[in-house]
Amino acid sequence: MLRRYAISEQLTTIILLLAIVLGGIKIVQVYLPKPPPPVIAFTCAVAVHSLMGELCVKGPSGASVTIEVSYCDGTQVESPPIRDQIAGEYRWTWHVEPSCQGLARATAIANWPNHERSEAIATFDIG
Repeated sequence: MLRRYAISEQLTTIILLLAIVLGGIKIVQVYLPKPPPPVIAFTCAVAVHSLMGELCVKGPSGASVTIEVSYCDGTQVESPPIRDQIAGEYRWTWHVEPSCQGLARATAIANWPNHERSEAIATFDIG
């Protein structure tokens, strides 16, 4: 009786395998949501009219960060790509030359090696 049960079980397994092979196997793909790109944020924004300015952007290492400043008179200035960090920040200093004093807007764009892109925006006063 035990032998008959074992043969019956083997036969059932073979039939199931044949049904899967002959009937085709359906593969279900599960798409997980893509994680968001790394976060960057401004940590300093200082500028003195006709002198110097400094902008700091905190974020993980490995990005190429470009910072663009839009002055109150509509003119713009852009940093070269910043790849190195100082104390965990991407920093840019530049000569401040707008024809006005007041609020300016800085936009930092970080491009990562895996083609992800992060952005941060800050407003600051040019005194």
